[in-house]
Amino acid sequence: MIRGALLGIIWMLYCVCKSFQQETTFVYNGFDQGDRIHLQGGARILPKKDVLQLTNATTTQIGRAFFKQPIEFNPSEPISFSTHFVCALVRVTEVSSHGMAFFVSHSTDFVGAEPSRYFGLFNANESASTLAVELDISKALDVLDINDNHVGIDVNRAVSVQSANASYYSDKEGRKIDMKLVSGQPIQVWVDYEGTTLNVSLSPLKNQKPSRPLLSSTSINLTEIVQGRRMFVGFSGSTGSGVVNQYVLGWSFSKSMASLQKIDVSKLPKAPYPSNKNKYTSLVYDILLGLLAFLVLGLFFGAYMYRRNLYIECRRWITSLHKAHRITGPNPASRIDLVGSVVKPIGLTLEYF
Repeated sequence: MIRGALLGIIWMLYCVCKSFQQETTFVYNGFDQGDRIHLQGGARILPKKDVLQLTNATTTQIGRAFFKQPIEFNPSEPISFSTHFVCALVRVTEVSSHGMAFFVSHSTDFVGAEPSRYFGLFNANESASTLAVELDISKALDVLDINDNHVGIDVNRAVSVQSANASYYSDKEGRKIDMKLVSGQPIQVWVDYEGTTLNVSLSPLKNQKPSRPLLSSTSINLTEIVQGRRMFVGFSGSTGSGVVNQYVLGWSFSKSMASLQKIDVSKLPKAPYPSNKNKYTSLVYDILLGLLAFLVLGLFFGAYMYRRNLYIECRRWITSLHKAHRITGPNPASRIDLVGSVVKPIGLTLEYF
């Protein structure tokens, strides 16, 4: 009987551990079932498109999305994680905007985070208990950005401890190939952490994970950053004065690289683009406005030319009339210039030639 009770306890512990493992290992091939994703600010899951959008077409906005269940490590577990996500940055306005970031944080509360920059995670003065991998498309001199197309590792603030121009290592060509982050094309990102080493890799959608990471930092103490063994994971973005739509198309996460589930890229939704209909309507409106302005200017010019020609004809007629007549009077003061508009015939004698 005691043996049976022990077997029952062991089975219960196994089920609990199995359930916990399932909660901390997940994969989304699109977000048609995003019930375990918590949304903040402007973040939303687009209906019928199954795409996670962090910010909409609004300036100075923050949008965040994170897994509802906190990732917890018991004292005997090593602190590690692996994540793989597919995102797309689609430009809406020509004004420079901001990118997005994957983050690991001790909390879901980012009080004081600036909506105009810093990905909605940091501000200029305070330190946040957050590790972030940024995909940055603006160059901010105050945080020492290297350019307007880079990837960086941020620890508690927006100044990156490491950064590099967006690129990936091609095993086929044996070299790095540059990537444009705000191209609108899907980008794969891998973030792997174990011990104190954090590796970040990028590649286009159809490529495999590169054998060499783009960034590698060996001095990341995650428990110190998040102040414990309990953390939240997710994505954040902000718009600033310009607008770029930040989309997440798929996401996989696990406590270890070995158990990380693969994203099925064939099942991923497409990144929406700004409506061409709106662009066409705006173009037609601009053309019609231009034609109306041209017509009004033409009418004013025509009226001016008509009055000018009428004035010239009147001057010619009066001048010819003046030459054809000679006006005399009893004294010089009575002589009248017919170029004027008034004739006072007082004691005048009009002689015709």
